Amino acid sequence: MKPFDTEHDTSHERSPRQTHRQEAYSASEVDYAAAVARAIESESAFDVDYEAAVARAIGEDYEPEVTHVPETRPRHRLRRAVVTVLIMLLMVLGGFFVFITFFLQPPVDREAFTILIAGQDNVGTHGLTDTLMLVSVNSENGTVNIVSIPRDTRADVSWRGPKINSVFAMTGGSVYRLMEEVEKLVGFMPDFYAVLNLQAFIELVDAVGGVHLNVPARMQYSDTHARPPLHINLESGYQTLCGEQAMHFIRYRAATGDLGRIQRQQYFLRALAIESLQARNVVRLPAFMEIFEEHVDTNLPISAMAYLAQRMMRMDGENINTHSMPTEPFGPDLVPLLNPWLEIINDYLNPYSEAVTLENLRLYTRISGTIQLAGSGLSLSSTMPAH
Repeated sequence: MKPFDTEHDTSHERSPRQTHRQEAYSASEVDYAAAVARAIESESAFDVDYEAAVARAIGEDYEPEVTHVPETRPRHRLRRAVVTVLIMLLMVLGGFFVFITFFLQPPVDREAFTILIAGQDNVGTHGLTDTLMLVSVNSENGTVNIVSIPRDTRADVSWRGPKINSVFAMTGGSVYRLMEEVEKLVGFMPDFYAVLNLQAFIELVDAVGGVHLNVPARMQYSDTHARPPLHINLESGYQTLCGEQAMHFIRYRAATGDLGRIQRQQYFLRALAIESLQARNVVRLPAFMEIFEEHVDTNLPISAMAYLAQRMMRMDGENINTHSMPTEPFGPDLVPLLNPWLEIINDYLNPYSEAVTLENLRLYTRISGTIQLAGSGLSLSSTMPAH
């Protein structure tokens, strides 16, 4: 609506000045729209004074009437800027989620893939892998299964003290040799690996703001021979553990030994996974990636990490399941109970269509009442097609 259009604006009486200008405008046949257009061309659209523009167009001196008008233009500009930024942000985030939902593909051509996770301590040059877990991610049903392999599991190696946790250190830090020994235990080669040191664990926990869980009993333990020395002192009860305290929680085994520690590791891992899946931690992804870059040795490609992150964002705690290798003592070592172990492998780990059998394994286990090295080691990874 034109500012001086009295045919349509009947809500206010015209002032003498407005009446004079309306008459002058009609008499001189000034093109009102053209006058405003010229003003807009020469001034910012937000700063156009329409009365002054018309006054200049009809050759009249213009003296603005003094009225109090609240200054709203900066607020309008700020509001428009905020709306623009929000729209751009929604477009970027929307594009990101569309991308990870529809374009990211599983890193292997079958419904599940596996990752060997090894926690490396500071013993010796390369460290012992006292924490060893095989993780299976199923792309079809959206589940993650984590199976712990006890550190004292007997391995098919030639050196003295042939435990699975010594393989990495005794082979000069060879991840491939560690994966080969795990292959003998499960009947197939893991697709990927991730070896992380204690510092990576501490920083990851701190990055998510700590983990809230229940410490079932008072934990006190000291090991002055550890490098660095280990001093554990945790009170019982529900609490939020920082990275250092969480490391103490999973390493403690004074009362219940290695199997008790595995149970705590699994309990903690579930709590950490649930904490990591909180929406507030999405903005911390760059910090997670920086920690991985500095402290984790992995062959996971970026696309596989992105796919795994996408799957994890769509999960809750019920989709993450933990299991342990069933074992029995064999001197200072542990050996798997064959049939229960095969059930766990095929129910929760095996990514192939063919079932794992003793023929695919090469491990110490009890056969006909005697613990012996058994199996042919015919891995499914080299003999069977994928799904």
